[in-house]
Amino acid sequence: MPARPVLKALETDRLILRCRSVDEAVVYRRLWMERDARVPAHRRIDAEGRPTVEDIASEIRREREEPRPGVLAVERKSAGDVIGYCGLVFHGNGAPNEPELAYELLRRAHGFGYATEAGGAVVTWATEAGYERLWATVRAWNVASRCVLEKLGFHETGQVDADAAYGDSLLTVRSLSSPARKTIPLRWTVGRSAIIGRCPRPAQCASCCSTSTGRWSTMTAPPQQRSSSGLWPGGGRMRGPLPAWSQIGTRSRSGTFLHTEHA
Repeated sequence: MPARPVLKALETDRLILRCRSVDEAVVYRRLWMERDARVPAHRRIDAEGRPTVEDIASEIRREREEPRPGVLAVERKSAGDVIGYCGLVFHGNGAPNEPELAYELLRRAHGFGYATEAGGAVVTWATEAGYERLWATVRAWNVASRCVLEKLGFHETGQVDADAAYGDSLLTVRSLSSPARKTIPLRWTVGRSAIIGRCPRPAQCASCCSTSTGRWSTMTAPPQQRSSSGLWPGGGRMRGPLPAWSQIGTRSRSGTFLHTEHA
C-alpha cells in the first residue's frame, strides 16, 4: 500500500487542528478528570493519580515520532485555547489501513458543535488521503457522541460489545468511497393514522417527497421497528409505501426525523 500523507494541521471556520504540544499536557489530563463515571476504569484517573501530567507529556513526545496520522489538538481561533483533541488512531476495530476516528473535548466546550466541526475536517482529510473507511466506537449511553457520529455520516454496524458494568460499546463505520451523505431534520406531526411533515429540500429528495409540495406522510416502518400493535414505538401508525425507507432515521426525542440524503 502506498504511503499515506501525515495528518499535521487542518483548519475550519472556528477551529485550528494541529499537532499536540507537550506544554498542553495539563489540558489533556483535565479530559481524563472530567470523564463520566461510566467510562471504563482504565480510561479514568486511577487511585495513584495516573496518568500524571508528565505521563501524558511523554505520550505526546512518543506520538510525534509516529509516522502515521494521529490525533491533533483542537484550538479555538477566537480564544486561542485548546479544548480537546480530534484525529485518527490505528489501534481500533478496523483493518490496519482503516483507522478509527477519535475525539474528546472539555466539558466547557460541549454544545457548540465543535466536535462535529473538527470531526468533519478529519473525515474530509481522510477521504482526500485515500482511506476507504473510517470506524468509531461509542458507548450506548453516550447520546451526544452518537449524534456527532450520525452527523458525520457514520452508521451503526450492529456489532455490539456487551458490557454490563460500563455500558455496551457500539461499532460504527463511515464509507469514504461512496458519495457522502448528510443528515437534515424533518419536523413532523403525528396524525391519527400517519406521520406528516415537510421536507426542506424536496427537489433533491424525490424518493420520499412530492417535488411540487415537499410533503411526505404515510410510510411503512421496517419489521424491527414496529411494535406488536403495528404502531410506531413513539406513537403514530405507519402505513403506505416508501421506497427509500432505509434513508429515514428513527424518531428523536425532540420530535425530529433524521433524514439522510446523498450530498
